[in-house]
Amino acid sequence: GNTPQANYYRDMVLMGFPDSDYANLIRDNEFYKELMRRDRRIEEDYEEVYEHFTKRHYKRVLSLVADADEVYPGNPALGRFHYWKGLALANMGNRKEAVSHFEAMLTALPRTDSLVSLVQAQLGLLASDSSEFGEQSSELAEGGNNNSELRTPNSEPSKLRTSNSEPKEDELPAESQIFRYRERQQHYIIIIVNDRTVKATELQYQLSDFNTQFYSNSGYKVNAMLFTDSTQLITVHRFVSEEEAMGYYRHLKQNDSPLAKLRSSDYTVFAISTQNYSTFYNRRNPAAYEPFFEKYYLKKNISG
Repeated sequence: GNTPQANYYRDMVLMGFPDSDYANLIRDNEFYKELMRRDRRIEEDYEEVYEHFTKRHYKRVLSLVADADEVYPGNPALGRFHYWKGLALANMGNRKEAVSHFEAMLTALPRTDSLVSLVQAQLGLLASDSSEFGEQSSELAEGGNNNSELRTPNSEPSKLRTSNSEPKEDELPAESQIFRYRERQQHYIIIIVNDRTVKATELQYQLSDFNTQFYSNSGYKVNAMLFTDSTQLITVHRFVSEEEAMGYYRHLKQNDSPLAKLRSSDYTVFAISTQNYSTFYNRRNPAAYEPFFEKYYLKKNISG
């Protein structure tokens, strides 16, 4: 309610950073929709890069990454594009260029970026297994019958794998590898609801009542916020451990839960660590988190 102070900082943004997304949001309340469309576009372009990499169309990967550099200059998501560029260069036999590329990535990436450890691992592999990155023909680089390819397991660096060997059943897709599993972390429960069929504010209040009835001493808080132009994100926080969060998750699946009144197609619910939450919110790609959640939470709880 401090309007003079609010106006002061608003004017600071408008005058000091007139071309920034924040300034555009101040000028136009609907600008967030453009931000969401931009996020979707870069995700679609990234999917194309990864698809061509898996098909061994390495020259196409290099071309798409170059295009992304022009279209999305300065976007933090470009690090993921460049990771696959480095692997494409290595698989094409351009070992020295791949090393230079990964070293440049290390210089440019924030030290806290999850890609740093993967890039360092690739440099280690290129140094120790240099004989395995021999020259490959241009036919193989374009996607011919290559005998090996680089993949990226969740907790280990990419290693060469023969095409005759089957991937492990629980190996995660590339999009899911940005998440990291760590024990003894605080957690959230997140519920993504269809904004066209579910009133998020009503569900927020129902969850608060649910907590009062069943978890009165927990101190859990419930928040709702816009997630995409068609979904809302509801968070329940915080849980001191994965076990506590999964106990709450299982309760949400029961008949006395507010979710029991909704159609299963209208919502998605996950437990997520506080570390992974920021990645999840920035990426806004629930489909990428789902395999990770199934492997490290659902399968683990079932087997346990």
